[in-house]
Amino acid sequence: MKNKKTLILKILILLTAIVTGLGLAARTQAAEVTDYTQQTSITKNGVPLTSDSTVMTNETLSVTTSFTFPSSQTIAEGDTLTFSLPQELTLITPLNFQVSDVVNHKGEVVGKAQANPASQTVTVTFSNYFTNYTEQKEMSLTFNVRVNNDKVQNSGPVSFKFGQTDFSFQYEKVEGTAGEYEMKYGYQDSSDPKIVKWRIILNARQDMLRNMVISDNFGDGLTLVPGTLRAVRYAPVEGGIRNEAHLLTLPVLDNFTNKAVLTQNANGDANGFTINFGDNYNWPMYIEYSTRVPDGVQVGDVVNNTLSWTAKGFPERTITKSVRLEDGSGKGSGLLAKDVMIKAQKKLVNKELEKGQFTFGLFDESGNLLQTVTNEADGSINFKALNYSAAGTYRYSIKEIPGNDSNYVYDDKEAQLTVTVTDVNGELLGSVKYDLDPVFTNTYRGNDPGKSVQPPTPGNNNNPNNNPNNNPNNNPNNTPGNGNNTPGNSSDNPKGGTDNPGNGNNNSNNGTNDPGAAGGNKKVLPKTGQKTTLWLSVAGLAILVGFGSYVFLQKKTR
Repeated sequence: MKNKKTLILKILILLTAIVTGLGLAARTQAAEVTDYTQQTSITKNGVPLTSDSTVMTNETLSVTTSFTFPSSQTIAEGDTLTFSLPQELTLITPLNFQVSDVVNHKGEVVGKAQANPASQTVTVTFSNYFTNYTEQKEMSLTFNVRVNNDKVQNSGPVSFKFGQTDFSFQYEKVEGTAGEYEMKYGYQDSSDPKIVKWRIILNARQDMLRNMVISDNFGDGLTLVPGTLRAVRYAPVEGGIRNEAHLLTLPVLDNFTNKAVLTQNANGDANGFTINFGDNYNWPMYIEYSTRVPDGVQVGDVVNNTLSWTAKGFPERTITKSVRLEDGSGKGSGLLAKDVMIKAQKKLVNKELEKGQFTFGLFDESGNLLQTVTNEADGSINFKALNYSAAGTYRYSIKEIPGNDSNYVYDDKEAQLTVTVTDVNGELLGSVKYDLDPVFTNTYRGNDPGKSVQPPTPGNNNNPNNNPNNNPNNNPNNTPGNGNNTPGNSSDNPKGGTDNPGNGNNNSNNGTNDPGAAGGNKKVLPKTGQKTTLWLSVAGLAILVGFGSYVFLQKKTR
């Protein structure tokens, strides 16, 4: 009986966790930017690839891929853009780099890019940059790739499309050589950019080497990743060892990793090793290990590693190899808009939101009502465009104008914002910066008539005096009694914002339904799944109530 109770308890806890997780996921979906043109250039050693270019195995290619966004594509903070590499190419290592404006508004962050070799994708998560600079939006990313050996396995022509650009070149598959006595190379790990892996082949010629001593010194603060050192030898083969691929097809004769004596830095981390091997009777050797890049070493830096070995009758032979740590870079640019668009978002809890269901006002710094609009079905709140006749800084606030339906609790938030207008070569251009997210959330209480709605609090925007229908001075075409001119047109307010008559519907009670007024409606994933979240919440509550009832009945039975 006790085991049965424990099992039921675990199941209920698991179901509750799942429902809670799904509810959170439903509330945190981001918008994906999908409307853009993408042009790409690829170079090898600074020279653009053509159909006559030859690219060999593991050669590095530089990619610069550029995006142009139409005015209709709005990009908000937290929105993402993800694109995939052609299957013929592969990323070298994970990258995280910043996309910055180095053209118009130098130093401002456009977003952050993440390159993922596991999925062969690059994702940019945007800042609020393109919310402020909405015109002529552009972005470019630069990073390195190689030919994907898993997909391109034979020499010959290779063709693919990257973005909207076609590429073709000649691929030459090469397997390298093992050298006569020593060969060494390093490369960044494909899953962790802080790890550099090293590979060594010794005595590919298969000579007799007496009293052989092998040393390896890790430069630039590199330290050994514990458990990665492996040193093995192979039986001699006819003709010697051709290359690494050939060597790795042979059976291992002996593992001599335990002969290695590690050297340590001041922190006790291994930063090299020495192997007193003794006599080598014609055996080719293979040594591999991984090193960790220390903190402070930057992407783009070069790390070095030196191998040396001696044997009786052989002078010391040394080889130093370097690995450049991969980096990426990004640039973005945008211009201020002549028509400034002020926007907000509406959310409704416990009921599906309908178009035109709630009303919102745009107020100037003195509290004068400039515009009223209603929400769209997707929750967007789009005030008519403003343009200006003088440069300067203008303060506004957005408030919800509460209705009279007692089934709703109305949000009394006041979302303040600043419009900065700049004179650019004689043209007045503006940008919007919100003090906080202009998101208004109402709650439907009709399902619970036993609970009353709190009456409006004097002094906040639930005050019915803030309703433009009750206050004739709030007509945006009237001049308030305080002497401040409300921007009805440019002649009334030479320094302030004006409703732009060229942007769709001029009815201030309905806002604008013209997508062009706000640069168009972008296709986005829903930021909230209101209906889904509601049912998930109900399901989670039902599980918890059921569990509570079960515990109560069990206690009552006892």
